[in-house]
Amino acid sequence: MIGWLVVGLLAGGLNGWMQQWTVMQLRPEAAGRGVFWTVAGAVLRWLLVGLLLLVAVLQSAAAGLLVFAGLMVARWALVLRWHGRGGMSRASEG
Repeated sequence: MIGWLVVGLLAGGLNGWMQQWTVMQLRPEAAGRGVFWTVAGAVLRWLLVGLLLLVAVLQSAAAGLLVFAGLMVARWALVLRWHGRGGMSRASEG
């Protein structure tokens, strides 16, 4: 059962990395491209999380809750890490 928590943590970390990557792709001189990357990245992240939660819930309710908990823990860990470093724009430094 703990494996589902780890899967959620890993998926949450991947989700956060994908968000960071999307933000790093944004350039003021290419606004249309920024919209594309933002929307495409969000859809990909939603599909990843949705499919993972679906697979987990089909296994059991507890598995679904553990995946959800892992996703949330990873999300908050990344938010706190980024906040401590001054935001996403500096998250990849150091």
